[in-house]
Amino acid sequence: MNVRRRLAAMMLAALLMACAQTQALGRQPQEPQLQPSEVEEVKRLAEEARRLGAEGRNLEGAEVFERVIVLMAKGFGPEHPNLAVLIGQLGGVYHKLGLHARAEPHYLRALAIREKAFGPEHLLVAQSANDLALLYAAKGDFAAAEPLLRRTLAIEEKLLGPAHPNVAAVLNNLGELYRYRADYAQAESLYLRALAIEEKALGVDNPALASTLTNLGTVYYYKGDYARAEPLFLRGLAIVEKAKGPDSPEVVVSLNNLGALYHNKGDVKRAEESYRRALSVEEKAYGPDKPEVAMMLNNLGKLYRETEQYDRAAPLFERALAIREKMLGPDHPDTAEVLDNLSLLLQARGDYARAEALRRRALGIIEKIYGPQHPLVAGTLINFAALYNLKGDMARAVEFNERAAEINEHNLALVLSTGSEQQKQLYLDTLAGNTFGTVSLHVRNAPNDERAARLALTAILRRKGRSLDAMADQVGHSGDAPLRKTACC
Repeated sequence: MNVRRRLAAMMLAALLMACAQTQALGRQPQEPQLQPSEVEEVKRLAEEARRLGAEGRNLEGAEVFERVIVLMAKGFGPEHPNLAVLIGQLGGVYHKLGLHARAEPHYLRALAIREKAFGPEHLLVAQSANDLALLYAAKGDFAAAEPLLRRTLAIEEKLLGPAHPNVAAVLNNLGELYRYRADYAQAESLYLRALAIEEKALGVDNPALASTLTNLGTVYYYKGDYARAEPLFLRGLAIVEKAKGPDSPEVVVSLNNLGALYHNKGDVKRAEESYRRALSVEEKAYGPDKPEVAMMLNNLGKLYRETEQYDRAAPLFERALAIREKMLGPDHPDTAEVLDNLSLLLQARGDYARAEALRRRALGIIEKIYGPQHPLVAGTLINFAALYNLKGDMARAVEFNERAAEINEHNLALVLSTGSEQQKQLYLDTLAGNTFGTVSLHVRNAPNDERAARLALTAILRRKGRSLDAMADQVGHSGDAPLRKTACC
C-alpha cells in the first residue's frame, strides 16, 4: 500500500472510530449527545474524507476531519479522552504530510487532554509525548524533543518494564537525538540496548530490528568504521526485503545508507545503483515532491558533483531544495544541507558570489539548530575556507580553517573518550582530509603567512598527539575490555 493510501486508511479508521463512539454515546447518558442530524453529518463527513483520501487529496481530507472533531467535541465534551484519540490522529496526518505547524497544536492538545484525564504517568500520555517529541525532532528542535522522550522512556520503563519492545522504540528515538548532536558514544549505547531488547523479545529476523540495525550502523558510519557499518546496513535491508518486499518504502533507508557508505569508500558504481534504486522506490511510493524524495535527490546530486558530472547534479540539487523549502521550511537543517551542496556545485563552476551567499545561509541555519560546536558547522566552515582560498582571500581562508579546527578538536575529545584503538583511529582517518587541506593551504597558497604556518603546524601536532593518545589509552586500559563490552551491551 503506498503512502497516500496509508494516510487515507489512517484518516478513515479514525473517522469510523468517531462514528462508532458517537453511536456509543446513546449508551452513555452521562455524556452529552449529538442530535440525529449531527450524527448523520459526522457520517457524511467521514465518507467525504474517505473519498478525498482515496484520491490522494489528503490535505483536503484532513481539513474535513477538522470539522468532524468540532462535532465530536460537542458530543463528548472538549476534554474527553476519546477526543484526544482523534486529535492525535489528525496531528499524525499533518505530520506525515510534512505540515509541522499544523500538527503541533493537535499533538499539544491531545497531550493536555490525556494528562488531565489519566494523570502524568499513563501509557497514553507517553504516546502523546512521544508523538510530540518526534515532531520537534523533525523540525530540528532537539532541545524540545529530548525531555519529552526522556519522560516517555521513564513512563514506559515503569509501567511496561525495562525489557519491553516499546522501551526499545523510545531508546531508538533518543539515540537519534544524540546522533544528530554528534554524541556518538551515547547514541551507540542506546542503540545497543534497544537491539538487545528487540532480539530477545521479538527474534533476530523481526522487521522491527531493521530500524535499530540501520541506526547503529549509521553511528559507525559517522565514526568512519565502515567495516562495522556495512553488515548492519545489509542485515537491515535483508530483513525488510524479506518482510515487506524489495519495493517497499522501508528499504530506502538501508539503500541510502549503503549508497553513502559506498560513496565514501570510492565505489561510485555501487553507490549510484543504491541511490537510484532508493529514488525509484520513493518516487513510486510518495510521489515526486515529498521530503523523502528530496533526500535521495540530494545524495545522488552529491555523488554526481563529486565525480564532476555537474550538469547531472545541478537539476537534482535544485529540485531537492525546492521540495525541502516548501515542505520543511527555509530554516530546516535538511534545507541547509542542500544549500551547502548546491553552493559547492556553484563553487566548482566558478560562481563564487552565489556559492558564498548560499553557504552563509546554510551556516546560519546549522549553527542555530545544532549549536556552534557541531561537526556540520566545522564542515561548512572548511567549505568556506576552500572558497576564500579560490578567491585569493588568504586571511579569511585561514580564519575559517582555524574555527573549524577548534570545533573538530572539541569533538575529537568526545569521540576518543570511548572505544577501541582501531575505532578511534578510524574516526581520526575521517578527519585526515581536513589536516591535509590545512597544510596545503599554507604550503601551496600562503607559504609566507605566519598565521597559516602556525595553523598547519598545530594541525599536524594535534593529529599526531591524538593518534598517540588513542594508542596509549588502549595500552593503559587493556584490562577494561570486558567492562566496555558490558557497558555497551
